[in-house]
Parts: sequence; structure tokens; C-alpha cells
Amino acid sequence: MEGRLDVQGNIYAFGILLLEIVSGRPPYCKEKGCLVEWANEFLEIPDVMSYVVDRELKHFRYEDLKEICEVVNLCIHPNLSRRTTMRELCSTLENGIDTSISAKMKSSLAWAEHALGL
Repeated sequence: MEGRLDVQGNIYAFGILLLEIVSGRPPYCKEKGCLVEWANEFLEIPDVMSYVVDRELKHFRYEDLKEICEVVNLCIHPNLSRRTTMRELCSTLENGIDTSISAKMKSSLAWAEHALGL
């Protein structure tokens, strides 16, 4: 049982890490409170899901965001039995997100940002 709690804790932490990357926010800060509590209102509703994205993140695909939010929801679900395995989470991300350079370069400005290292 102890090993299972560690695995579930790691899965939760993975979800928090993804959420930190997408939102640009720390897990907790005095001004904005708990990241998970703030994000929960945006993660499951497709119409407002993009509000979770950091304003500095200029180019992203909505389909990729949807996959990431689905994975985050699976990772941070309060019911431990609803959390899936890390293997399944990684497979969802690998199969659901196009990480090829052509997918990143949909915008004409994206080429310039890539060349400048932005």
C-alpha cells in the first residue's frame, strides 16, 4: 500500500507540473492561492479551458491544450482510484499531441520566434 501511495503522489505531482508549465503559475502563492483550486474551474469546460494558459505562451494548439488538460484532470483527481498509470498518461500525451516542428510552425511569426530561440 505504501508503494501505491508514492506512485499516486508522483502522478499527482506530474499533473501539477504540467499545470505549472501551461499556466506559468506556481502551485501556491499568497496573491493567487492554490493553483489546483484556481484551475479546476477552467480545466473541464472547453469554452474556458484556454484561460488556464499563461499569457506569455503565444502559440499553442487548442487540441493540444485539450489533451494536456485531460491528463492534468486524470492526475489531480481527488479519487485515487480514478487516477491512471504514468504509462497511460504518457501514451495519451505522445499520441494526442503533435510535437513535430511543422505543428509548431503554423504561424508565420512562429518561424521567427523559433529562429530567435523565443
